[in-house]
Amino acid sequence: MIGEWRTASGTALVDVFLWLEDGAGEKVVYPNAPRGKAFHGMGAYPADAPDKQWIEWEIRSDLLHGATYQVCVSVLPEGSGDGPNIQNADVKGLQVGFEY
Repeated sequence: MIGEWRTASGTALVDVFLWLEDGAGEKVVYPNAPRGKAFHGMGAYPADAPDKQWIEWEIRSDLLHGATYQVCVSVLPEGSGDGPNIQNADVKGLQVGFEY
């Protein structure tokens, strides 16, 4: 999974939460945790900045060949708390779909 982020202007430190859902975006596939994979204190900059604004994380679970999945990312100000409850069906991160 790869999550990307940036600011509209200025710079900030952010907490990034990354998870994988099924193709319909209804069920969390990975990780088996309530908040997703957390990356705290990441730098966020405008799009033209040369700084790294992405994170890659290995999916440590078997996926089905031919199945569609959604990579979800939630970006919050640094120290905002535990992050989204990804097991709640109403919680949706910015999603990018792919077929495995």
